[in-house]
Amino acid sequence: DCVKIEGRVESYRDSFQIVVDKIRTALLSEAPDPGALVRSSTRDPERLYEELKGLADSLEPPELGQLVATVLDRVEESFKTYPAAKMVHHAYKGGLIEHVVAVTRKVEAILELERKINRGIALAGAMLHDVGKIAIPDSVLLKPGRLTFEEFAIIKTHCDVGDRILKPLFL
Repeated sequence: DCVKIEGRVESYRDSFQIVVDKIRTALLSEAPDPGALVRSSTRDPERLYEELKGLADSLEPPELGQLVATVLDRVEESFKTYPAAKMVHHAYKGGLIEHVVAVTRKVEAILELERKINRGIALAGAMLHDVGKIAIPDSVLLKPGRLTFEEFAIIKTHCDVGDRILKPLFL
C-alpha cells in the first residue's frame, strides 16, 4: 500500500525532521507514476532478452537452441519483469532476467577455461535454471518482510515448476 502524508519540515537540535500532520492510504490515481514506487532493474530487459535469444541461437545441437528459444519465447514477459529472489539477489522488477544473464555470462567465462564442458548443455542450463520462478505468486515473491515457512516452501517449488514447464517439450 501507498500512503499520502501531509506534514512539514522543522529544525530540531540542528537537524531537520519531518512532522506528520495527516496520513492515510493513498489512491492509486494520486501517485504520479506508480511504477516509480517499485524498485526496478536499471538494465534494459529487451537487450538482456535479446542477448539470451542470441545465445540460444548459437547452441549446438540446433535442436537444443530451438528448445531454449521456445521456452524463452513462452516466458518472455514474465522473465523480463519478475524479481529473481525475495531478498538475497536481484530482488526487484526485472531482476530475474538480469540474474539469468549474469549466470549465463559466468558460465561462458568458465567455458573459456574448461574446454571439456559441453557448451550447449551448460549454457542451456544457465539460461533456464530459474524458469520456474515465473509461477511463484507475487504475494509471496514481493511480500515485504520475512516469509512464513509455508511461503518459503512455495518458493522452493520453482524447480518442480521449471520441470513441468520443460518436460512437455521433450515428449
